[in-house]
Amino acid sequence: MDKKDFESLLKKYPDCVSDGKKLKALLKDLYPDVPKAIVNTLTIMADDGIISEMQMSAESSMLVAARLQKKLEDDYGLSQKIISDCFLLIAHKNIEFSESVQDVAYDSKDFEIVKGVLKKYKGNSSVVVIPDSVTSIGVYAFCNCSGLTSITIPDSVTGIDSFAFSDCSGLTSITIPDSVTSIGKFAFSDCSGLMSVTIPDSVTSISSYAFNGCSGLTSVTIGNGVTRIGASAFCGCSGLVSITIPESVTSIDIFTFCNCTALTSVTIGNGVTSIGTWAFSSCTGLTSITIPESVTSIGDDAFSGCRNLTIYCEAESKPIGWSSDWNLEHRPVVWGMKNKA
Repeated sequence: MDKKDFESLLKKYPDCVSDGKKLKALLKDLYPDVPKAIVNTLTIMADDGIISEMQMSAESSMLVAARLQKKLEDDYGLSQKIISDCFLLIAHKNIEFSESVQDVAYDSKDFEIVKGVLKKYKGNSSVVVIPDSVTSIGVYAFCNCSGLTSITIPDSVTGIDSFAFSDCSGLTSITIPDSVTSIGKFAFSDCSGLMSVTIPDSVTSISSYAFNGCSGLTSVTIGNGVTRIGASAFCGCSGLVSITIPESVTSIDIFTFCNCTALTSVTIGNGVTSIGTWAFSSCTGLTSITIPESVTSIGDDAFSGCRNLTIYCEAESKPIGWSSDWNLEHRPVVWGMKNKA
């Protein structure tokens, strides 16, 4: 892809100038041979408004180029070579760069990487792009990085290990690529600033406590590849309003959505066979829920504390474990009724 190709792309799809996700998809589709480092950098530049600013800059504005170059270096840990290559696709021909070209796409000193595992992030940028060489984000890799606000994970990563981003309280945005197959225990626990998460279809299991205590989380999309949601995975996500559990999920573990006090809508897929003890306990905002006929086991106190909840069960008879009086007390249960919630 040369400058003419890129200019033609922006002209044909003007909204991708400020929409990194769309720009990335178009580049992968139309120009599959473009290096990932270039694609990722252009994506960042679109989302950060840099492409738009460069297009509007005067032809001789080297000061603008210098300022944007420094921003990309400081905030994203990108090398001058990658920045230079991207600027040449966008900028006017006489924009210059203040430093010599380097060969690496990322500042290696910020990352401790051993055999593809990112052991520790040692930088201090608020926005981080993980190098393409990383295949796994290790235990505690970004733990307690409170200044981190945004992280981009490359397609090379297949696993996010336990406590990887735990207590990153300033983290508001994260991109999980469809190469990731597993999310470890406590991976994003207590990321109180995280507002939305999309879990791709490639992920098969959301481990225990993965998003526990993410009080700012309002939107969660669970991919169709997930088969199990672990214990307390979303417990304490007090801002979560709705959740759809896909048919691929067979088990909702204990305490999974406990204390999700803002939760008003729950859709349980027909693949779910068991709901664990205290799974939805203290979800005080719930007023109705439909339990699909596929569910054969419900643990005690699964809906304890849900004072205003009416439970609609598609099955004609009580599932295994539905034995305690709490199920009926203050929580009307309607049997053999479909699609009422």
